[in-house]
Amino acid sequence: MSLVTLADAILAFTYAQFINLAETLLWIKRPWGLKPPFPIAEGEVEDEGYHALLAALYVVPFAILYYVHPLKVVVLSVFVWFLNDTTWHFWAVNPRYYLQWLRFYFNPRDGRVVWYARFGIGKFAVTPRRMFIVTIVRVAILVLALCT
Repeated sequence: MSLVTLADAILAFTYAQFINLAETLLWIKRPWGLKPPFPIAEGEVEDEGYHALLAALYVVPFAILYYVHPLKVVVLSVFVWFLNDTTWHFWAVNPRYYLQWLRFYFNPRDGRVVWYARFGIGKFAVTPRRMFIVTIVRVAILVLALCT
């Protein structure tokens, strides 16, 4: 039996889309509302801990469902995190501009700050370069975890 079943993957994918839609409504106010010019962070933000809460939301359901399988909890949580960062675009960005957005948001040469990850104990500038690198690392982690 594999570590993650097809049912687990479907559950994680569906859960990630609920998070994506909620975040789109929270930050963009409506689905498919982002259009060029794409936003760049305009200044410092308060470190209210939003992303610590979001990280907890990635883990808690799987920790409850699979508490006797901690590796499964980790893999599914990382999968939801990966999906949240890679599929929210399809909810937030106007479909006419998907390719333009993806070239902007995952540009390995762009160091401009797009937004800040806020964990309550510190905030971190998120740039297209960092999103590109973090996404590559998460894909590698998922592939390794699912192949072992």
